Amino acid sequence: MPHSLETKRLIDGALNTPSRTSCNDLVLNRSGTDQFVSNAEMNMIHTRVVLGADLTLVSSVDNAAKGGGAKLFDFPAGYITIFNARIEGTLSTSVSDLTSTAGEIGLGTVVGTGAVAVLGGTSTFEDILEGARPALGNMTAGNDLAVKAGGTLRTASVGTFSAAASCFLNLASTWGNVASAADVVIKSGAVIDIYWSIAEA
Repeated sequence: MPHSLETKRLIDGALNTPSRTSCNDLVLNRSGTDQFVSNAEMNMIHTRVVLGADLTLVSSVDNAAKGGGAKLFDFPAGYITIFNARIEGTLSTSVSDLTSTAGEIGLGTVVGTGAVAVLGGTSTFEDILEGARPALGNMTAGNDLAVKAGGTLRTASVGTFSAAASCFLNLASTWGNVASAADVVIKSGAVIDIYWSIAEA
């Protein structure tokens, strides 16, 4: 029977030895503009991205359902487990008369696209943070829209030993009729938090 102190030492070592992936290995897609801070404890990595400039998520919206997104970074190669994630920021548009219905904002490994009113129709649009937690509120003409979204433990890993997964900030809604097609942006200062771990080859 193993000695209790040695068993405790082995468990403590397994929990406290950091992953081979450095918590600062991530490279942001818009290097020099956005900022991120990562730290790792007990093999869980917390990555926080703070947008340094407005970021266009959906372009040329007008009187239709449409989704879009923007890449934040690539995870390292390996099986990534997402423990939790959150988004907090403000959506705005390039015109004063745009409206929307209740869509979704979330995080996925594939960029949002197509004539979609929500992200849920394509699982990879929100396989990091499910967009319906909670649903995106309505945007009214002439007003910015504050958004918050939170996640939960995912049931499947993203990425593989041979291919790194990407992280996209995605948005979808049904957009109102406007005189000129509008872009929808998330404003500078928005914060994205992801809690994750990695199994490496």
